Amino acid sequence: MQKDGSRSVFSDEELIQGQHIEEVFSSIGSRVLGQDPDFVKKVVKRASEIRKNHPVLVLGHCGVGKSSLCNFLRKHEEPKALTGATDATTVGAHAYQLPIIDSRASLSPASLQSRTDFDILTDESSAGDDEIREDALKPNILLIDTEGWTFDKAKSIHQAYTEILRQRGIDEGLTPNTVLFVMSASHMREAKQDIAKMKKAFAAFDKTSQYPVTVIPVVTHSDSLSTESGERTSVCDRAVEIARDAFASTRADLKMPLMLANVEGHADAAHQQLRQSILQVVKEQTGDKNFRRHWLTAMAKDLVIACQDFLNKHPDLEPEWALFKASRRAMAGASGQLCIEDGHQSVNMLPPWHCIEHLPRQSASDSPNSWSSELLFGSLRMRFLTTLPCYSLIIILVLAIFAALYTLRLSQSISEDAAFIGKLRHHEAELSHWNHMLLRSMSREVALIHQLRHHEAELSHENHVLLRSKSREVALIHQLRHHEASLEDKDRSLNDEIHRLMLQVPASTSFISDDGSGPWAMGSEADKAWDGDPSTFYDAKAADGGYTAADLGSAHSLGVIAYIARSGQAPRMVGGRFQGANDLNGAWQTLHFIAAQPKEHPALNHASVLSNASFQFIRYLSPDGGHCNIAEIQIFL
Repeated sequence: MQKDGSRSVFSDEELIQGQHIEEVFSSIGSRVLGQDPDFVKKVVKRASEIRKNHPVLVLGHCGVGKSSLCNFLRKHEEPKALTGATDATTVGAHAYQLPIIDSRASLSPASLQSRTDFDILTDESSAGDDEIREDALKPNILLIDTEGWTFDKAKSIHQAYTEILRQRGIDEGLTPNTVLFVMSASHMREAKQDIAKMKKAFAAFDKTSQYPVTVIPVVTHSDSLSTESGERTSVCDRAVEIARDAFASTRADLKMPLMLANVEGHADAAHQQLRQSILQVVKEQTGDKNFRRHWLTAMAKDLVIACQDFLNKHPDLEPEWALFKASRRAMAGASGQLCIEDGHQSVNMLPPWHCIEHLPRQSASDSPNSWSSELLFGSLRMRFLTTLPCYSLIIILVLAIFAALYTLRLSQSISEDAAFIGKLRHHEAELSHWNHMLLRSMSREVALIHQLRHHEAELSHENHVLLRSKSREVALIHQLRHHEASLEDKDRSLNDEIHRLMLQVPASTSFISDDGSGPWAMGSEADKAWDGDPSTFYDAKAADGGYTAADLGSAHSLGVIAYIARSGQAPRMVGGRFQGANDLNGAWQTLHFIAAQPKEHPALNHASVLSNASFQFIRYLSPDGGHCNIAEIQIFL
């Protein structure tokens, strides 16, 4: 801390610890700190939380390695994020604290040459005070792992993210958002297909935060790419394009992408570089001037609230103007502004507390004029309040004059209205004569109405006869509909019985061939679709053209094809086909096309066969991008 005349300069760490408040209040001999020992803590608590907490949201599709990446960045500390080979393992969102490592004593001489976490977060030239480094400079970085991203889950994922921030007392509107946008090198096509949906969903970041979102693209499983053919460069460029388009609806600050090997394996330089990138982003956010103004503004508001609360509890212990001046000097020093004593204080004027909240948003050169203006306006307001009774008498006199003038004008208007009423009475006499003539005409019309009513009565009798006839017809129609419903129920029962009888004759099948791409992982081979176990499934490595085929032994006429979708992958079967053939190398005929999403696992789906021909070989052909993803197939003759 340094002093330069009436200007005090405090570091961020001293401000967070409330040293500027303790120094100013102690210098004026205030009894606030002695009466309320928690006064400083209440003032700096919210500002400290805003400056200290830095959430890092991990987004990406299912299976790209988000949870494994979180475990690595946290040095595999407990609790660990759940990971899995293919199925989704993370549900909702989970927060894990990123440890800040500065154990220089345990590092080897070679590793001391590299920068530690604190070297990145602080300037090495000012890193001599170990106590400040351990307490004030240590941020709270939260890695928030989320479930596999889809457009249907985008809203629930963002709600889970905001709920985690709320539970930890973090104001989302005052906290910069940092996103690790994770993509798999082998699933870039899947991410590119969802760009339009991501652009729409990610717009929520700009609606909830005052800061642009910082995006770090991360490409996992890059160890499968070739460096000689330029494949790594192509995938890196594609990752930048996807991230830029996905966050195009936000004020995104896009960082350079990082290529990571299999995150389940050993650490590499890219993993360490990702950790350093996160810490560098945190340093940039902490040093941002707008971010500093926000937490200083929160501190100024809490200082005003604490002072007013103290005055309410102890009205005679401390003068309000003394607390106001001390608060003004403290926040002026925190904002690096000049604090000028003025002579506008008056016992009849309340201090302009609202001006203290605006101090962090003002520049140092604006502070003298702004304070003088505020106090001058306060004096004018108080002078207006003291002269208000005189103004009231003048207003009442003016209103009385206006009332007299209005009464005179009203009497003139009444005389004019009387003359107009005479003219109206003359016209009323003329209208009475014409009304008499109209009454004579109406009497003739009444006679005609009586004749019409007589005819109406006759028509009503005829309608009554017709209604009785219609009622009998309606009764017959109800009887017919009852018989029709009974026949439909019988027909439905007959179809159910036929379907039940058809399902009692399952065909014997044996796996014979697949598309040749192989399974995505061990245990998900093509024969798993014919083994009678719904818990197993075939997950083809190839996204397009995958199939699994079986032999019925001889040609049969097929009745029903029953199948079960892989758990959580029913949407990928839309567009799939069941086909039959009598020659494996010949043409395959489509027996059933899956036009709508089938029932979710473990529900059984039934497909009607479109052909009456007999077939020996049956196969399921996956749509493009489906990877097969079928759990069980059974044929009924």
